[in-house]
Amino acid sequence: MEIRGAGNMLGAEQSGHIHALGFETYMEMLEEEIGRLRDVPVSKEKEPVIDLKIEAHIPEDYIGDVSVRLNFYRRIALAKDEEGLFDLEDEITDRFGRLPAPAERLFNLMLIKILCKEIRAASVKRAAGKIVVQFFEEGADVLLHMASEPKKYKHKLYFTPNGFEIPAKHIENSEVPNMLLELLKSIAS
Repeated sequence: MEIRGAGNMLGAEQSGHIHALGFETYMEMLEEEIGRLRDVPVSKEKEPVIDLKIEAHIPEDYIGDVSVRLNFYRRIALAKDEEGLFDLEDEITDRFGRLPAPAERLFNLMLIKILCKEIRAASVKRAAGKIVVQFFEEGADVLLHMASEPKKYKHKLYFTPNGFEIPAKHIENSEVPNMLLELLKSIAS
């Protein structure tokens, strides 16, 4: 990727800043600054927060070129739907081979985020032996529908005023993304 006049914006020196801030926050800040410089307002779509405390990234030994890796991060973050994300996953595996486990988890987390947007969930977090899913106000209808059919879901759900909790003390970190994907897909259907 070549950006004329960008200097070292995507060079090795900046990768430390991305790591410290987190990729999404870095991309939001970059987008806002570009919009400000161009005098174009940046629309703020409600984004769900996914915090499952699992390692998810594209390893340097899988894609060594930092600019190529950052381009894929950007494209993954911008994927709007499941099909676009799968197409991107196919492109990466065609170019670089089978995805390593951290990259698979990255794609799963982004799919979880896409499904959360679909059902209007505000956040999915793992803390204190449980997974907590909270909804935006616009998602109240989804939550009410779920509460009316609790037997539809494979996992035990404890409903709260603005979401639900799943007991997760005995769920391994590696199992969490697949369990959530299954649950979120059943909610979205």
